[in-house]
Amino acid sequence: MIKYLIDTSAVHRFFQAPDLYPAWRTVLTRGEVGIIPPVEYEICFSARKASDRTRLLGQLGKLFTETIPGPAAYQAGRDMQETLTTKGAHRSCGPVDLLLAGTAHVENLAVLHVDKDYATLARFWPSLRQVRMDTERPL
Repeated sequence: MIKYLIDTSAVHRFFQAPDLYPAWRTVLTRGEVGIIPPVEYEICFSARKASDRTRLLGQLGKLFTETIPGPAAYQAGRDMQETLTTKGAHRSCGPVDLLLAGTAHVENLAVLHVDKDYATLARFWPSLRQVRMDTERPL
């Protein structure tokens, strides 16, 4: 059962040094972490050739469950951006961050990240659950 949606920042951090995150490795191997396609796109953007992309997609597929954002997730992202804009903090979250946060909110999941943008968003959108992989333990 998925409990988290992972952000690009956490994927990169985990791939760089998986041994630093044993508690999170356990969560990953239990299949508790989902990924949305736009995060996959961001990860695969770093591929230098087709074989790199294939390797990355294989790694992502082994660790994360694909989660497809529905219409309600897009609306939640719009609402979050509106809230951030009224607070003057709308430049803190990009489109993929908002879609990920909107999906997590709608699906009652926590965002797993290493990115201050989600802490900023959660300050103004308190119902958003978010966890920093580098400083917090699994929920």
